[in-house]
Formats: sequence, C-alpha cells, structure tokens
Amino acid sequence: MGSPSSTAAYLMHISEWDDVAEEYLRDALRDGSGHGCGGVPSAWPSSIFELSWAITALAESSIPISDEECSTIGRFLGTMLQLRNGTVGFAPGSLVDADDTAKSKNTLSDGDRKGHTDTDDNGNDRSLELGQMRSVLGRYTGHILQHASVTSSPRDMQVRLARELETFLLAHIDHAEDNYRFTNQEKKNSSGLPTYYADTTCISHNGIHDGKGDVNWVDNCAGSRQTTARTSYLKQYQNPARTFYNWVRSTSADHTSCPFSFAFFHCLLSATHGDVTGRGAKIAYLVEDACRHLASLCRMYNDHGSLARDVDELNLNSLNFPEFHNIVRGRDEGEEEAKAQLMSIAEYERCSLEVALDELDSELVRSDGQKGIKWMGAIRLFVKVTDLYGQIYVVKDIATKRQR
Repeated sequence: MGSPSSTAAYLMHISEWDDVAEEYLRDALRDGSGHGCGGVPSAWPSSIFELSWAITALAESSIPISDEECSTIGRFLGTMLQLRNGTVGFAPGSLVDADDTAKSKNTLSDGDRKGHTDTDDNGNDRSLELGQMRSVLGRYTGHILQHASVTSSPRDMQVRLARELETFLLAHIDHAEDNYRFTNQEKKNSSGLPTYYADTTCISHNGIHDGKGDVNWVDNCAGSRQTTARTSYLKQYQNPARTFYNWVRSTSADHTSCPFSFAFFHCLLSATHGDVTGRGAKIAYLVEDACRHLASLCRMYNDHGSLARDVDELNLNSLNFPEFHNIVRGRDEGEEEAKAQLMSIAEYERCSLEVALDELDSELVRSDGQKGIKWMGAIRLFVKVTDLYGQIYVVKDIATKRQR
C-alpha cells in the first residue's frame, strides 16, 4: 500500500472485504495531514521521504539544524536502514527504492559531519568547503544541462552530453589520484630534498625550470642553502598500471574538457544544423573518433608547454610516463629528445584527425548535401579554435599557476 486513493479504489472493486486495507484508510484519515477532516495525502505515510529529502536540502543550503534534531532524525533513519539491510523506501514497510536509500544515507553522513567537525591542519571546517563545492558544481552542471539549447535538442544528444559531462568531472578525480601516486613515489633523502634521476642537463630551481647549468642552489627543509649536482628534470612515473597510449586517450583526454565541450557544441548546433550524428553508425563513429584525436592532440600540446609548471606543482605530465624514459641515460639532450618524441606523436594524432574529418566530410556531403556542408563547417571551426588553444600552450604556458 502507501496510496490512500489506490487503496480506496481497491476496496471499491474487490469481491471480499479487506480489513487491513480498511484500517490503513482509517489511519490515513486520522493521522494524515487532514487529521480527521476527510482530507488525505496522495501518499501516506512518507516519514522517511520527508525527513531525508528535507534534511539533505537544508544541509546543501548550509541551513543549520539543532543537535537534538540531528540526533533524533539520525537514530530513526539509522534504525530503518538497519532493519532493511541498508535499504529503505519512502516509509517504514514500503518497497525499497534507490532515491530514498541514497537520501537517507546522505542525511546520516551530513549528521556525522555536524557532530564530528572535519578540520584541516589550520582548523578550518572542511564540511563548509564540501558544501561550497556541491553548490558550485550544482550550479555548473545545472547551467549546462538546463541550457535552453540543450533541453530543446533531441533526447539522445542530452543523454550523450550528460554522460560526457560526468566523465569530464570524474576525470579530474582520476587525474588527481594519478598526481598523488606520482608525487608519493618519490623518496626523500636525509636533507629533505627529492631524489631525482641523473639523466638530463635541465634542472629545477625551487621547482621552476631554468634549463641551464650543472649546479644550482636549492633551499632545504632546515632553511639553509646547498648546491645540487646535475639533476633530472624528467621524473619517471613508476608502475602507472596503464600505458601512455591508454592514459592520454582516456583520463587525460577527458580532463581537457574537449569531448564534453564537443557534445555541448552539438546541442548548440542542433536548432540550426540538426543532429547529423544520428544519421548512421559510420557518421557517429567518425564524429567521436575525430573528437578523441583532437582531445589527445590538445593534451600533448598542453603537456609539452606546461612541463615546468607541472614539475613545480607536482602534476603528472605525459613526459613522466616510462615510454619517454627509454632514451639513453646520461645524454644531455634527453629532455629535448623526449619532448620531440611527444610532439611527433602529437603530429600523428593531427594526421589522424585530418583523415577522420575528411572522411566525415565526404559522408556528410553524400548523405545530407548542403546541410552536411554547413554542419561540417561548424565542426571544423570548433576544431580550429580548440587546436589554436593547444598550439598557444606550445609557445607559452598560459594556465593559472596554482596557489599554495
């Protein structure tokens, strides 16, 4: 049960009276929102739904809840989850569902954070930071997914955009995990200085690449200064669990936002150009293939130009993968040769991109004529703008330096 109206309809049409259903209706009339006046809610009871959804909404808006209320609600929801092996419905005894289960667990999580303040090394409340992140991400995803051009585009395009947006955001977490593993593989010597490989002449001065000289001054943890011998600028990512090819075409490419932006651009075009990707399997494949080549190309250009910043900020760079460390050690031009190899691979991706675009152009002209030419012109514009942004990185790293 759970619906007074459905229960009433059921009683009206059964051949044998149901006392349990009658008692449910009497309870709904007496204890529901009408309190005996004849009115009943559309669903009753809904205690788990009302509490969990309301509390999570208040928590996301940073509206305070008293300790006593948190404790009472937490005990109730915790008991309900325990009785149903970690799942609940919208009320005790109702069919379990994913939404109310998730909201109930979120409510308990918010209550735990309220009762046990999570602080950083400076005593700042991390729960406030989490609330701010939720708010920012909520506004961001809402702006994208609820954009007028998106909501008016075909359903399959909206689904594709939502999937790419999720992949883009999760790629930042995956990349952060890669950065963490890469950073923590370094062993410290007794002076507190990182241990580097001795294979190139380019060195880092307080994390900033200067690319010259054999000896450099570095501040150690004690505040004194000491010289360091020729040190490697390129550190190898040990045991990455996947090849450079796999990484640069998945996490790293998605992290650039190119695939997600490509899907969003399609939605913007749908009103005036239509959804040509739905015209056939080959066209859809070529569109996605071209996007993946473009994203990989942009990542390689970005990493080529941002190597100094990545070293300073301890970010994983394409050049840290083992494939670029098979160069003969001890050669002064080691770093430059590795960067040259990266650019060579990037140019291969550029050639593959052009092949995919030319093939796509032929398919669109053959199937859609002038409309296909118009759509292809818009896609080539997107590619040129994105490619230009990547080429700027090769000349100069234009990213904002992370503040510490």
